[in-house]
Amino acid sequence: MHSRPLWRISVATAPEAEEAVTEMLENAFGLPAASFTDFNARRTTVTVFQPKKPNRPRATRAELMAAMERIKALGLRVGPSKISVAKVRPQDWAESWKRHFRPIEIRVGANAARGQDRPWSCSTPA
Repeated sequence: MHSRPLWRISVATAPEAEEAVTEMLENAFGLPAASFTDFNARRTTVTVFQPKKPNRPRATRAELMAAMERIKALGLRVGPSKISVAKVRPQDWAESWKRHFRPIEIRVGANAARGQDRPWSCSTPA
């Protein structure tokens, strides 16, 4: 499968500003935004993907930083406010996720009916 590359525009922020930053990116690009929160690092990354490189990447960054300052002025802690623009290489998304998951063996039989066969074991397969 040959697909076109996408461009990822991401903003690293504090978890408490996630909704405001998501709304800001969706309004700025007219695209749905996705967010991921790393609770250990106490950081949220909000991202939009678009098919074309932003026309003016430096101006785009400046506009997003100005929007982050407006969010901060509202009293929200915005954290690092790191903005990144990167090209995402094409890949077959329908298949590529599989490299992150390991199949588990599920045995069906008499022991399973009695609850003695536990396929959800926490041990890592060898």
